[in-house]
Amino acid sequence: MRLTVNLEDDLGRDVRRLAEAQGISMSRLAGEAFSEYVRQLRRREFGQRVLDMAGRVVVAENADAVLEEGRCEDVERGGDDARI
Repeated sequence: MRLTVNLEDDLGRDVRRLAEAQGISMSRLAGEAFSEYVRQLRRREFGQRVLDMAGRVVVAENADAVLEEGRCEDVERGGDDARI
């Protein structure tokens, strides 16, 4: 998709320098920036939906045990999010 964007001069210069420093086009840099922005917005929206539901959800009595079991499995698998 083609998109035309007008930037303040200072920001435009910064974007051009950053694209050149990374060896990519300004279009690619803009596309990556938009993708990251949209990803962050979706994560925030999801987080807010979870928080909105938190007060209405009934938590199982064994929830702590289930979570702990999941943590142990992550440690055993060597997952990136493993905690000891």
